Amino acid sequence: IMQSLASLNDCGRKWLCFAFSFLFLIQLHAAPSIKVRHERSCPSPSSMAAEVETDGRTSWLAGRLDVARTKRPPAEMLYCGDFIGDSVGFSWFLSRHFAIKSDLDEASVSEALLLLELAYPQLEAIFGVSPVFSDKTRLAIVYASSRNALKRAMLDDDMHVFTLGGVMQEGYSCAYLYAGTPYQSRYILLHETLHLFQYCISGNTRGCYGFFVEGVADFFSSHVYNPSKKMLTVNVADRAPLHNHLAKGLEEWRSLKNPDFSSLYSNPKPSRGISVLLCAFLQSTPSFESAWFRYCNGILWRGELTGKERSDELLLELYGGANAIDKRFGSWARSIEPSYRLLTREFDQEGESIVSCYPASLQSPASMLLPYVNSSGGDFVCDWPSDDNYICPEGIDSKLDIKWNVPPLTNSFANISFVSSCGKTLLECALTNASTVGLAFYTVNGVRYENMSFRRLSSRLQEGLSLELSLSSSPSVSLRHNDSVIASVPIDAKAVSDLKSSRIKISASMAGISFRLWEKVKSKSGDKLPTGHRFATTEKTDFKATAAPDRSGSTLTDWYVLGPFALPNGVFTNLKYNVSQFVGRDDEIFKLSDGSFSPWIACEVNNTPLASAPIVNLPRAFGRQANYSVAFARTVFESAIDCKATLVLGVTDGVEVFVNGERAGEIFSQREWKDANSHFDIKLKRGKNEILLKLTHSVGVWLLNGRVI
Repeated sequence: IMQSLASLNDCGRKWLCFAFSFLFLIQLHAAPSIKVRHERSCPSPSSMAAEVETDGRTSWLAGRLDVARTKRPPAEMLYCGDFIGDSVGFSWFLSRHFAIKSDLDEASVSEALLLLELAYPQLEAIFGVSPVFSDKTRLAIVYASSRNALKRAMLDDDMHVFTLGGVMQEGYSCAYLYAGTPYQSRYILLHETLHLFQYCISGNTRGCYGFFVEGVADFFSSHVYNPSKKMLTVNVADRAPLHNHLAKGLEEWRSLKNPDFSSLYSNPKPSRGISVLLCAFLQSTPSFESAWFRYCNGILWRGELTGKERSDELLLELYGGANAIDKRFGSWARSIEPSYRLLTREFDQEGESIVSCYPASLQSPASMLLPYVNSSGGDFVCDWPSDDNYICPEGIDSKLDIKWNVPPLTNSFANISFVSSCGKTLLECALTNASTVGLAFYTVNGVRYENMSFRRLSSRLQEGLSLELSLSSSPSVSLRHNDSVIASVPIDAKAVSDLKSSRIKISASMAGISFRLWEKVKSKSGDKLPTGHRFATTEKTDFKATAAPDRSGSTLTDWYVLGPFALPNGVFTNLKYNVSQFVGRDDEIFKLSDGSFSPWIACEVNNTPLASAPIVNLPRAFGRQANYSVAFARTVFESAIDCKATLVLGVTDGVEVFVNGERAGEIFSQREWKDANSHFDIKLKRGKNEILLKLTHSVGVWLLNGRVI
């Protein structure tokens, strides 16, 4: 190469320099990319790029996103510690903030990590805070290809098996889910990741009102995703796909006779629609969004749940008192109406395009109502970013683009109708993309225009097809292909007024037919598509991290467990035992309730950044799930002096405590594991002290940790 360069004259060297400079500029201005590399060791979070920009509730990939396919990360790099292990057929994928264990292909997992990295700054913005150690610890997710694959992975992790699409497991500090349809997969990923993020901030969310748990997650996962632009918008109140919680919430609110906010938000188990309605209202203006940040900080900051009373205080302080909240909520809820109404089957939304999903040939077509014709805009017509570059043709009031998937599907059809508020069809156009001929016909107010009924369309027609409605000086409806008018029908003056107040109904017989509605909007630069808006713009903020859990005192690490002993009839019952048979008998073999024999089992402990002491996973120690059971746990604590102390435990469900054979107290209730959820005053003697616990369990994970202070 050096010889070749030396042989070049000055002109040749200049041209070579120009070529290299040109290639460098191309690289510099290259489109955002996802780089997947295979690594022998696990890269640290800070070494991986995730160049995401945000504006309001929209995020997009502005540069590079690094994805590494690697071995299992070390426990200190994961909020779940050692709870998630390896599984046959599963691989580990890492990005800056996330670790996914999955049996899906590399492209699918990369897309999932892209979605999560786009979501991460929005999670920080919504809660105003990051989890503890967020600069060096990743959120872990098990993302399986099917329910059966997920079940195998959960059993490998000694995790109880569930029947839902996804779950964020307390104590484990991770999420489990399996892939479904593209929209469903994104929805569950966003939903469970919000739960996980919220949990990693607070350590628990059980003390919150119901709307602050499921409502926040449902609102966040109510999203619009544009894969071509690598763009995600969350907290979208008004959108096309299934799970339009705004529509459901308003329907439920009206069926309950328009109750006040105060009577809805304190419900411990509100419906999903009502929960989303409450969350949308509390973030519905710039001042409300600012209040919401402070509300979340007040509830979750420093990992301490202040409970429902603190929530009441914050809402009254930040939103102006009960009467003001109730009045504004009633006015707000009465003033909004969803733009989209799903009639049958599913649609997805990719940016401004609405795409039919899964109608089959023997089932009803996918069908949906779009916003009113010539709608005036507003908060609930378009609350995601629109394409700034689209210019509506002059004289066109509404334009609906239709695009078939590639390759064309035989005998598929799309139907576009304009319907009145009472459901009467005012104008209809049906198109088919049959392999031999395409057809189009019109009816206006029930009258078919025979001379325009059948028109040959290209058998390979896929895009560039649009239906345009003009209600200006010469009212008409036109079918166009790019710049060519295929057919045009005038509209009489009598029908114009009806059409102005009509809604558009779209139907599609097969998956992959997309629709995109443009409306003529006056602006200084001409008739331009509205840019969309959010209520407030996210400011660049140095987000604080929550404080590390209190690790004062001496942690208990050398645990031994015995069991499980089944509860009678599978009922959560507080059985009494003669605990003297277990005290000081380290080498005894005990008979279990199933007839087998077991010694005390030495336990491995799991260190996680969110816990004040290492955690024992009892099903892992027993080698099986143990629902509705009793077990015993023992450890020895050495004290330098005779003294009083406090035993701080994190337990699942019930616990009874004995120290040196003396009963120190009991808590008997069904509850999820939470760090430091049980405190007992104990007496210690100088030297070794035996701590014995009777643990009563209902269902699910069964965890234990403790320390003495």
